[in-house]
Amino acid sequence: MKKGNLLLSGNRIVAVDFFRGLAIIGVVLTHCLIYGVFYSVGNALATVPPYLLAVLFPVVLIAPMAGLFAFISVTANTFTALRRFSEGHSRKHVLQPLLLTSAALIPVHFIFSLLFKNSSASMFDPKLSLDTIIPASIRQGQPVFPRFENLLFMDAMAMIAMSGLAAAAILAFILKKKPPRDKTLRCLAYAGFISILLSPFVWYLFWVPFKYLYFTEFPLRLLSVPLSFFAARMHCLPGIFPFVVFGIWFGILLQSRPSYEELKKKTTPIAAASLILFLIFSGLKLFLTIGNETAFVLWLSRSGILSVFSENTPGIVTGNIGNAFLDYKALPVEFQFFGIALSFLGFPFLLKIFDYRSDETKPLSVSRLKPVLRFGTLSLTVFVCETPVHTVFAKIIHTLSGAPVPDMADIQPDFFMTHPPVWIAYAVFMILLWAVILKFWEKPGYRFSLEWILTKAMSPFRKIRSEKLPQEKSR
Repeated sequence: MKKGNLLLSGNRIVAVDFFRGLAIIGVVLTHCLIYGVFYSVGNALATVPPYLLAVLFPVVLIAPMAGLFAFISVTANTFTALRRFSEGHSRKHVLQPLLLTSAALIPVHFIFSLLFKNSSASMFDPKLSLDTIIPASIRQGQPVFPRFENLLFMDAMAMIAMSGLAAAAILAFILKKKPPRDKTLRCLAYAGFISILLSPFVWYLFWVPFKYLYFTEFPLRLLSVPLSFFAARMHCLPGIFPFVVFGIWFGILLQSRPSYEELKKKTTPIAAASLILFLIFSGLKLFLTIGNETAFVLWLSRSGILSVFSENTPGIVTGNIGNAFLDYKALPVEFQFFGIALSFLGFPFLLKIFDYRSDETKPLSVSRLKPVLRFGTLSLTVFVCETPVHTVFAKIIHTLSGAPVPDMADIQPDFFMTHPPVWIAYAVFMILLWAVILKFWEKPGYRFSLEWILTKAMSPFRKIRSEKLPQEKSR
């Protein structure tokens, strides 16, 4: 049998777990550097020597990487749902776990936004810092309380919840109609690209009432909270929805068990089109930013179209190239195209390495990947807990460096910030620390992790048993 015909002999896709683990390792690395060493993105870019900015390159890629979290999550959920559907389970029971878990993550998101999240700048006043209780209190050595706006900041937890609910809605339609696979893939590809092009306008439709309600008085102001899922910073649904669509696309393709040649044949055109569109829209943004006095830009301004983009990206009207690509509220169109290109180029490559293997060599490959796969298994737990952990260690090192309690509006560089070997060693230590924690946590079946709690809480309400965590060892 040809190697290209070997794929997914088990019920799990190793590349999905590996990608999820690699992504959360990247989150730990980026967060402990940006928010542990430098306290903020702006201070990091102002403090790090230019020749070392490449180390902080994930900051530039944070937008497409955020979309990749949604993509990989929806791909895995679609693959599992379709497999269970093909095994004879009903549409209701197939979608039930996805709906329950996604809904349960919404209150977890709000708790995370108040207690655990890294500090970030306000959407409405960049001079204000959105602090959360535990990390900010550790950093400042006294109780710190969050602002109302903390409830409006969309983190990866909210993104996964909303992408899961959106995926369940689309899958409910697909499983009802059961059209031919190729026709479904073609329709999803068109829908994905169209949703990218429309995303700024959809976001703007929600942004206008969201912004208005935020500045009203209580209790009317509370209505801005549900709208935040569609209009708040970066992870809101309009910018993430294309990754949901293409995640379903990939899950459907993988469930049909294609050969590697067919996989490449299906994914290459989408990857190429996404790269071309990324270059086109990046060039257009540069043109709008640099040439904001041209007749074309003035026409866009009079027509009202430019206001949709300038609300999201101030650099378009200020002429600041840096802001045009780094200062935004919802995921920009060019970053969406870039994220889809990364998905359709990188994910097939990982599948070839980890899943297009024989039954004899696949277990050996999995055993070698175990340290990374553990991060993928407990990605939600690590995401929630990594900020307080790295804040404790960063606080110790900053204190030893003689740094005063930071004023987030005027952070003064200290020894820790200005000595790259020290903060690189600190980042490596944090990753190794989590690797050790997860290794020992695996033995009792990850008991009391967020994934374990969600699995136990949802089990009475679902008909199909969860496959998320390894079975608990018998006593």
